Amino acid sequence: MLVATGCTNRHSALVKEAPLLARTLTDDTAQQHTFKASPKRIICLAPHLAEIVYAIGASGRLIAVGEGASYPEQSAALQRIALRPALDVQAIIALKPDCVLLWDQLLPQAAVRKALAAEGIPVVAMHVDSLAHAWRGIRKLGVLLEAEPRANALADSLQEFVTKLRAITVNRVQYSAAMLFGTTPARAVARGHVSEMLQTAGARNVFATGAEPYPMLNADSLLYKNPEYLLVLEADGQYFSNYVSQYPGLVYTTALVQNQVFQLTPDLYFHPGPRLGQGLVELVRALHPEIDLTSLTVN
Repeated sequence: MLVATGCTNRHSALVKEAPLLARTLTDDTAQQHTFKASPKRIICLAPHLAEIVYAIGASGRLIAVGEGASYPEQSAALQRIALRPALDVQAIIALKPDCVLLWDQLLPQAAVRKALAAEGIPVVAMHVDSLAHAWRGIRKLGVLLEAEPRANALADSLQEFVTKLRAITVNRVQYSAAMLFGTTPARAVARGHVSEMLQTAGARNVFATGAEPYPMLNADSLLYKNPEYLLVLEADGQYFSNYVSQYPGLVYTTALVQNQVFQLTPDLYFHPGPRLGQGLVELVRALHPEIDLTSLTVN
């Protein structure tokens, strides 16, 4: 920004309030991107990134989303970009975006960058390993999309909610629990932001010692760990019942004996965006229904 020497206070104020001619943003893979102006035509290839864009009031810049996006309902009107079995690069190029946002845990960012580099389309990659990373991502998108006040308010609200919730659950019984998902193969949550959510809600993740974030589920190890709660991330309610039918011995785990198996909403956990607070509420209601959550709100 250039300011002429000796300009009036009025002119100084106008220059100070004017948008930057160029802005540099470092994404979560340490790639630097310089934008001459804030992107106006963006594509979100991860559902939670689209949710964030809507939540911070920048949805008017969205021109397409990845095929897995389903929230909010307004996103249904946007063009869908196929991700599987391969990313539809040509569909992206045809839309002429000035920025593509992706989650590097969903798509290989290096391959996507290479595919779009020839067209001069910048690819901003986000990464979430913890709740702190989720808040950081919200703030970063606020900077990129000229929505800092709303983005910061959202991140602050979620962070405050987690802090208050931890202060309540830390003094409760930390029940042993396992979070399961998937079908072929079935997997357990061991690390990352979802495991942190489980701990925040007042439970001890029996798979937290594993090296992989989402290891393949072994029925014998589940029997050995014998969790008091089984938290099943599935939408249709069929996966876990089918799994138990394959391994009848699981009926002797404490969770099944005490009827402490809960079906949870996958998107509230695997989409690390504005609805993480809803996921935490769902978890607490399963693990500690005696906790009154009416005093805790997420704006």
